[in-house]
Amino acid sequence: MPTKIHRPITLGVIVGNRDFFPDSLITTAREEIIQKLAELQIKPILLPLDATKLGGVETWEDAEKCAALFDEHRLFWLGYVLAWGVKAVGRVAPRPPEPPKPVELSFTT
Repeated sequence: MPTKIHRPITLGVIVGNRDFFPDSLITTAREEIIQKLAELQIKPILLPLDATKLGGVETWEDAEKCAALFDEHRLFWLGYVLAWGVKAVGRVAPRPPEPPKPVELSFTT
């Protein structure tokens, strides 16, 4: 009988901003997402605070940094959470042949 190997769930986290939302939303969103994922025992992979403005993704260059970070950890993360403005959505990597299943998370800010 095969043995199941359990590993912690890891999700990529993208906190986006288009420079018209207040910067405080980026800081608050990061804190709330990290806290909620910790409660669920999910390890987040996200840009460090000093990698971009507040650790958010605002420009094409920021997106490239985020993509490089996700690529470094590509064997470990199962899906992603995208926080943009006041909404957060996520997608879990499918197990073929299942289609991706979007998940919406609500955070108060």
